[in-house]
Amino acid sequence: MKFQRSIFWLRRDLRLGDNVALSAATSLSKEVVLVFVFDTNILDRLKDKNDRRITIIHNSLLDLDQKLRKKGSALVVLHGDPKKEISRFAKRIKANAVFVNRDYEPYAKKRDKAVQVACNKLGVTFQDYKDQIIFEGNELLTQSGMPYKVFTPYKNKWLMELSACHYQEHRSDLKRFTPLKQLDKEIVDWSLKKLGFEYTNLCLKTGESAAKKQLKSFLPALPDYDKNRNYPAISNGTSRLSVHLRYGTLSIRSLVRLALANPSLGVTTWLSELIWRDFYQMILDQFPHVVNGCFKEKYDSVKWPGLQKHYTLWCQGMTGFPIIDAAMRCFN
Repeated sequence: MKFQRSIFWLRRDLRLGDNVALSAATSLSKEVVLVFVFDTNILDRLKDKNDRRITIIHNSLLDLDQKLRKKGSALVVLHGDPKKEISRFAKRIKANAVFVNRDYEPYAKKRDKAVQVACNKLGVTFQDYKDQIIFEGNELLTQSGMPYKVFTPYKNKWLMELSACHYQEHRSDLKRFTPLKQLDKEIVDWSLKKLGFEYTNLCLKTGESAAKKQLKSFLPALPDYDKNRNYPAISNGTSRLSVHLRYGTLSIRSLVRLALANPSLGVTTWLSELIWRDFYQMILDQFPHVVNGCFKEKYDSVKWPGLQKHYTLWCQGMTGFPIIDAAMRCFN
């Protein structure tokens, strides 16, 4: 083994199955500790202590921790600034390496660079991998060597370049997890209350186990996805997997494998939506100004008609237009 003890730092990949960095960590390390950091740089900016995103993450971590405990290990949860917490934790447990799956948001890229520098100062290797998308930002370029700005040419290139290596399953050696008795000193109370948040009821179940169940329930409807997705009243017209892809409780590769193995018009349309997801991750990576502004920056100066009260009524789902109001109330 290359490393005696390694850390797998979870972020947008809250699962054990088909996880690239976790697979690499367990194949290159004698033992692996799974760690999640509740990032105070993000949490401290959240005014709503009932923020559903925190409940989603917390529930997904509970599901993950339960799986680890069945295997004689546990999830280590830290609370603070990852730029400090990861290197400090690596030093405490005498880790040789930190494994992560890459994130493409501007803050995340800056954060990971800082963590890498801090780890390297301690002699700890920092290894990152592609996991949450099929093609990274600079893997598909136009003939002039520039990132795509239009979806259809991007999609055509995506389909043309796709090969089995892009969607192969990455299995992990689940016997490599550090035993619970060696982690006792690192296990702390990470309840929502301790983190300063409150539990919020969700309209969907979260975590890797729930993601697999949701995918299974959607499969019978997949062949008709091209028709049913446009009708909100059809309950299984869409997959309802967006949140699972957002937090990585489901592997994007598993969905591509499923699509390629079950050809139909519905599947072709669904795969196109998954490609849209890659496209927007590429846009975020290559054109980071979209985080706070328009993709075409000239549109930042557009003055929209209407009053503030109109916007408020839209947000509340009280415009008087049934389809808009139903959608907004559902979102709320």
